[in-house]
Amino acid sequence: SVSGGGTGINRDTPDVPLEMLSMAMTQPYTKAALPTPYGAVAGHVLHTSPVVCEGGFNGYKYWMAYTPYPNGDAAYENPCICASNDFYNWVLPAGTPNPLWDRPAAPGYAADTHLSLSQDGTSLQLIWRVRNEAGDNLNKIMLSMSADGKTWTSPVVLWTGSIVNSDFASPSLIYDKYSAKWVILGFNLDDANKPLRKI
Repeated sequence: SVSGGGTGINRDTPDVPLEMLSMAMTQPYTKAALPTPYGAVAGHVLHTSPVVCEGGFNGYKYWMAYTPYPNGDAAYENPCICASNDFYNWVLPAGTPNPLWDRPAAPGYAADTHLSLSQDGTSLQLIWRVRNEAGDNLNKIMLSMSADGKTWTSPVVLWTGSIVNSDFASPSLIYDKYSAKWVILGFNLDDANKPLRKI
């Protein structure tokens, strides 16, 4: 399946390139090998978030963020990136770190990646969720940007909430063309009703 963060791609998803919808609905199921820093567990990934760069971005039409998740072990979760020109064969572009940053201090982990292209098409924007870093009992939404997919800005915290009552799981960074603002959609995993939330 083709999905990113908490917003899956379907027929009703606005502004999704038709070719991606077509690929999601008509292509036979095929496993794609994504490069991860963990060798034998390379096939176990989660929160895949692809972006189509129509004019190309640093030599590639498609870029994707994701986190390794071998056998459901969150200790391996950490944002990774890869690129492709055919949506099936994915590579780690030369000079790109993998993962992009060191893991958060235990028992923390970094999950729920969502990748987007800036409105002017000059940079990739990556958000993700850091949970319980060094036992701080916090959930944080992080942001980093890159003009080439290889070198990324130092992560900044966009939002913070406390574990048990305020989470922001599976965040998706979306440009709202009506308000001309970027918004983040997700849901509160720490609430029994798992309500949607927006910032």
